Amino acid sequence: MDEDQIRAFVEYALGVKVSPSRIIRLSGKQGLDVCRIECGERGNYIFKCVTEAGKLELRLTAYLSEIAPFCICPVIRYEEDEKRHLYWILEGDAGEDRLLNHPTLDNFLKVATKLAKLQMDAMDHVQALQNLGMQMMMAEEWEIIGLHLIQIIDIVSDPLIMKFQGDLYRLLWNVDELARDACSIPCSLIHGDLHAGNIACDSSGDYVSFLDWGSAYLAPVLLGIEELLLPSTHYLREREMMERVRSSYLKQFQPLFGKMSLWGKSVAACCALVNMHMTLEALRNYSIGQMDIYATARQMSLLVQSIRLWDSM
Repeated sequence: MDEDQIRAFVEYALGVKVSPSRIIRLSGKQGLDVCRIECGERGNYIFKCVTEAGKLELRLTAYLSEIAPFCICPVIRYEEDEKRHLYWILEGDAGEDRLLNHPTLDNFLKVATKLAKLQMDAMDHVQALQNLGMQMMMAEEWEIIGLHLIQIIDIVSDPLIMKFQGDLYRLLWNVDELARDACSIPCSLIHGDLHAGNIACDSSGDYVSFLDWGSAYLAPVLLGIEELLLPSTHYLREREMMERVRSSYLKQFQPLFGKMSLWGKSVAACCALVNMHMTLEALRNYSIGQMDIYATARQMSLLVQSIRLWDSM
């Protein structure tokens, strides 16, 4: 879209003229046209336009802004033009600050608490989220991912990767039991790409907003905390720090689940499933020659450890 078209939609959404305004094109994915609209005293907004392939992210963002406004950027307007297969959204600008800019333990604790509250609220909307088009990842879907992972491991020839093949073959053949343990807890919304760069956060941690929902899916709720923790070892360097963040998150679910110590094996299973998903994503880069061998080997080691921990419980 050209700038005149973008400005016209912004004025339509806001109900006022925004000229003069500055339009800055940002990077996007899944067919996204993403712009920051700087409107002076009126503040800044984010405009996104997508084709059919990217509409679910916008639909989900608009829906979440209604059910969880405490941790989702406000959506000013969302529109669908099904004749032209174009979808637009105008939302508030979360700014440039991210959790990766302020990765303190206190901020991770606050993010974990907000994440738990978001997921608890979303548990009451699972059917509505499915109606939007979100995929439900249950035991059968995780079994397919496990088999796909085995197939990819078969074609990787690097020695650092091959040394894990034997252990992973043996462990992944039990993925059906692993998935059933995880799926014994209720399902909710899982972000799908939750790392410190996708979480808007100020220095105090009082403002938190979860961004970029293009990889989201529905699955056992406790995958949420593991998805936050696994990419965060660079910031949470000590095991005690990781456990404090996990405990802060799990504490929010006690009114629903009771003593979380009773759910230890399900928590371990969720951790293993997130590791499996991250390992698959890392190995997929092998076919296009962009795989980081050392990072992938480390991820495979974490997967083996997490499955062994689950298996020992």
